Amino acid sequence: MATNIHLATCSTEKALLHYAEEGDVEGLKALVEANKESGRLDLNAADKSGRTILHIAVEKGNIDMLAAIVKFDRITLHAVDRKGRSALHLSALHAHESDAHLQCLFLLLDLGGTVMASLKDQEGWSALHAAASVGASNTCRLLLQAGAPCSPCDHDGINPLIVAARRDHLQVVELLLAHRSSLAHVDFDGWNALTHAAACGRDRVVSLLLENLADPSCQDLHNGTPLQHAV
Repeated sequence: MATNIHLATCSTEKALLHYAEEGDVEGLKALVEANKESGRLDLNAADKSGRTILHIAVEKGNIDMLAAIVKFDRITLHAVDRKGRSALHLSALHAHESDAHLQCLFLLLDLGGTVMASLKDQEGWSALHAAASVGASNTCRLLLQAGAPCSPCDHDGINPLIVAARRDHLQVVELLLAHRSSLAHVDFDGWNALTHAAACGRDRVVSLLLENLADPSCQDLHNGTPLQHAV
C-alpha cells in the first residue's frame, strides 16, 4: 500500500504544505478550491521528510484540518513519509497527547482502520508497534478493536508485546496478553518477551509474564535463559 513520494516543487504545492504547517484550514481549503478545475495541484505533495498535508495535520493534532483534508478528491490516505510511516503510524504515536490527537485517530480508523492498521514502515513496525512503544494502552485498544493484527513482526521478528515488555509498559503488556499475544513468540535471536523484559530489568513485567505462565527455562539461539540475561 506504500506510495511513491512526490516532493513539493512548485510554489502552489509549497503553499499547500505551508498552510498545513500553520494550521490555516481556511487558507488551505481556498487554495485547493482555486486549483480544483485545473487539477494540477498535487494534494499528496510532500515536504523534505516525506510528510504530506495529511501527515502534518495528524502530527499537530489539528482535527479541523484533518476533517477538511479527507474530504478532498485525490487525497491518498495511505501515503507514507520517508520512514515509511502512514498518517495512522503518526496518529498512534501522538493520540495519547491530547483530545484533539485522539479525535484524529478516531477519524482515521473510521475511514479505513483495518487496512491502515496493517501497514508497516521501513523498520517493519505497524501502528500497534508505535502505540506500544510509547505505552499508549488506550490507543492500542482502539487499534485492536479496529482490526489491527495483535502480533505483527518487524524485520527483526519483534512484535508489539516485546516492544512493550522491554520498555516497561505494563498496561500495554496486559492488554496484548488479554488479546492472546503469544508468550512463546521469539525474535530472530530466539528472545521472547520474558527474555527481553529480564534483560532490561523490567521486574514488574517479568512478574506479570510469569503469572501468565511464561516459561522461565526457555532458551535463545545461544542456549541462554531469561535468568541468565537478567540485569
